Formats: sequence, C-alpha cells, structure tokens
Amino acid sequence: MDAWRSFERWAHKRDKHGQHALVPLIGAGFNAQAGVRKSWAELLQDVERSAGSCVDLPSELVGNTTLAWEALVLASSVASRKSPSVAEKRLLRAMASELDRAYPPDGATRAFAERFLAMRFSDVISFNFDRALHVQAAAWMRAKQGFSTTKSYAQLGATRLWYPHGCVTHPASIHLGMREYGGFIAELERARKQFKSEESALAKKLKGRAAIWAAQRKDPKSWLTVAMSAPLVFVGFGLGREEWPLWWFLNQRARNHARAKIDRPVFAFMKADEAERLRVAAELARIQLLTFDDFESGWERLLSALASP
Repeated sequence: MDAWRSFERWAHKRDKHGQHALVPLIGAGFNAQAGVRKSWAELLQDVERSAGSCVDLPSELVGNTTLAWEALVLASSVASRKSPSVAEKRLLRAMASELDRAYPPDGATRAFAERFLAMRFSDVISFNFDRALHVQAAAWMRAKQGFSTTKSYAQLGATRLWYPHGCVTHPASIHLGMREYGGFIAELERARKQFKSEESALAKKLKGRAAIWAAQRKDPKSWLTVAMSAPLVFVGFGLGREEWPLWWFLNQRARNHARAKIDRPVFAFMKADEAERLRVAAELARIQLLTFDDFESGWERLLSALASP
C-alpha cells in the first residue's frame, strides 16, 4: 500500500475518547512550519554570545550538531578555566534562556500549536527542548524527585507531552553533545527493560499483544512505553544518522515487533529530496516515507489527514 494511503488509514483510527491511535514525534521542522525559523547554527551562535564563549562554528551544521556543541563546551571550558561539565551546565542555562525567548508558549507558534493539539492526541513526543506546545497551563508529572527525560511529562489537558531530549524548564535535562547522547542509550535501555518486565507481567493476566500494549499505553511508565507499541509518525524531523540513540530505539522496537502479528507502522514525513537520502536506511528499518515536493502542500495533506474525524 502507498505510504500516504496507509498513513491516512491510520489517521482515522481513534480510541473511544476520540483520541488518535497515532503518536507524533516532532522535531525542529514543526517550529519552522509554525512560523519561527531558527537554525541550529543561529541558536548555537546566540548561546555562544550569551555565554561569552568563542569558537569558530561553521554556518552549516546539519549532521554535525553534537560535534558543534562539544566544540562550544570545550571552548567555554578553556575560556572560563572550569571543567567541561561545569562549563556545559552554564551553556545549557543559556540555551534554555535563548529557546524561551525564541519559542515562548504565547509566541508566534501558538496558533499552529493549538491547531495541531486540537486534533486530539493522547501522547505527543517532542524532541525539541522548548515550550512551543504549551498553549495552556501544563502540570509536570513525575518530576518532583528530579526531571527524568524518559519518565517525566507535561500534562496538557488530555495530552501527555514527553521530552526525551529534555526541556527548557529543567536546563540540566537537555541532551546535547556526544557525551549526553552516549548516556542516553543507557537511559533508554533501563526504560526498555522496564517495558519488557511490564509486558511479561501483563501477559499473565491479558491475552494477546494488542491487549497488553493497550494496557501499557493507558498508564505508560515512560515515553518509550508509548512509542514501543504505538503507530508513530515523525513530523519535522530529519532522522539523520547523528540521531543514533533514536535509531537504537527504533531497532529495539523492531526486535520487539518481530514475531507480533500486529501492524504498528512508523511513518516519517519529509521533503522528497531529504527522503531520498534516507531511502535505503528507511527500507532496512521499515520506515514508511511520507514524501512531498513543497512544504505548503505537504503540511496541508498531513494536517488534513490528522484532522479527519
């Protein structure tokens, strides 16, 4: 079946409360479509100025963001005569401040975020750090004992907003750089083991993977619990090879689904030229590419499908 037709079929699936079966995973392209186009190069340059560091960053950082961040950390460490970990904490506070300035909850992205959330998702997983989706007061859940990028989420009405890479409300939680990405794998593995443990326990009470996964999604212990068993759609997300912790997760998910006779697809929405560069990897990872030639028509098709009753 054509990827778009398959996606549109899944976009019609909702639970008894009218919420989507699909779970969107959003990236920087979401904010760009919402009206604020701020590149990683611009953001890092703003952080550099704010923190008073000095490093000659290239203007084109696509595929090199983690390396650029590490270069910034090392330059700041040398300039401040502080350890890299201390310098990084300072840079993360500057990053959170710059993002709050660029993407405040009531800023230019609000109308688009409201339109998106009105489509009724039980879960949205944001790999952005900002609060552009916080169109109303959100209560942080499971964050009292310290923010966890796997377990904590913001409850916004009936929608859970997950932040796997951290959020500006907790600057120290932000995952940037090679060091943090390496630690993220260990964090994901702990969450995966918890998911499998719950799955085994529920298997003694419920019959069939569909029933088990539905029970886990109703009260998920982490964003990984949600994403491991739900149909997914990546939106505004480049899915570059630099995102290796995410590719690791997708591989673990595929292994968990290997013998399950249940359709839980992964879609990736992206411009045709970007999709072509990802074509072989997508084929091997069984990711269905939702391609488009221009952003305006592509986004309208996506949003129209998601808005279907």
